Amino acid sequence: MEYIQSNIVLDDELFNIIYPFYIVNSVLLVRKYNIRDYNSIEHVNRINMMCAVFISCFIFCFYYIVMNYTHFGVIIYRTGYFFVYFCYAFVFASISVINLYHTDVSVRLLYIFNENNKYLYSKKYIRKLKFITWVSIGLVITDCVSLVIFKLIYDIHWSFMRGFYVAMSGLLDVELIQVSIFILLLTYQTRIWNEKVENWKPMFMNDESIVTDNDLMLEEIYFNFKCIIEAWNLIMKSAELFILFHYVTTFIQSIFYAEILIVWSVKNFGKLEYIISHAVGMVLLLTKAFFVETGLCVASETFYEEIDRVHTNVILKLAEDLPSKKIWKNIYRILDEEFDKLHALNMFVVDAATLLHYCNLVTTYIIVLLQFAFLN
Repeated sequence: MEYIQSNIVLDDELFNIIYPFYIVNSVLLVRKYNIRDYNSIEHVNRINMMCAVFISCFIFCFYYIVMNYTHFGVIIYRTGYFFVYFCYAFVFASISVINLYHTDVSVRLLYIFNENNKYLYSKKYIRKLKFITWVSIGLVITDCVSLVIFKLIYDIHWSFMRGFYVAMSGLLDVELIQVSIFILLLTYQTRIWNEKVENWKPMFMNDESIVTDNDLMLEEIYFNFKCIIEAWNLIMKSAELFILFHYVTTFIQSIFYAEILIVWSVKNFGKLEYIISHAVGMVLLLTKAFFVETGLCVASETFYEEIDRVHTNVILKLAEDLPSKKIWKNIYRILDEEFDKLHALNMFVVDAATLLHYCNLVTTYIIVLLQFAFLN
């Protein structure tokens, strides 16, 4: 498939899925593409680049102000918050740069989805995706707002400035939700592709029109599968850093906030209301993070199941003595050579077991912290 033109026009269904993410990216000045009239998608321009530079500088200035005008208590807590809050600024600035860098990838991905949607469309699946998109983004925003309001009411060390800074870390959650939604969209398209293949029957009649229709159907099946694999590889290329950032920052937050809670509880530092406030804030922050990661793992595992189904269907077609055997061999070759599971820079694979291993790792470290706290 030749490379994409400078801009594309999305169908309304696909546009309604990506638009909530576009709103969030636009508000925070971290666009990965521009939307013009009539659902037209364009690459980012110089204005977007200037906005990305501005917001990156702003977030580090904001970080400096928050760290210098917020009371964190004893020096060890300030050191911990210095590192955790720096992660927020670094990740936010990185997202703005990555989105600019991957603008071609993002537009290309939307183009492939748009092309596949012409052949692999299901109104039921599209409606489901739109619902999941709005609910997921709504939950993340609600969680961030609830956290800020709660801390402003019950924690005297919190200010609106600090709350707004912490809430901006939700951008990474929204980016990961978008990855999950794209994986689900690709999963549904693959499911429809599988149904087409399972229902396809070879035609051995002498009627030329029937033979031609049969060949066109095979070409369409082959073309759609190439698009599916290319879309998957584009998702992996654009998402691997976001996945790594999310898992690493969530791990750091979990350990640091758990350590503060353990020390305050065991050593009786601070008033009871501070401990409760910190515990509730920690639960709200980490619930959001684990919710997003769970969605990513579930979406990825669902896609792997459909790919296994593709593998089975292709093997069955190869076992039959068909004139179209060459096409099925090509599909099998593409599947064997170009498909790989979603990963974070080859450091770990994202599947159904990832979150279990991750939670086990976090729990192990927290247990070690508890042991040290009681021993001391």
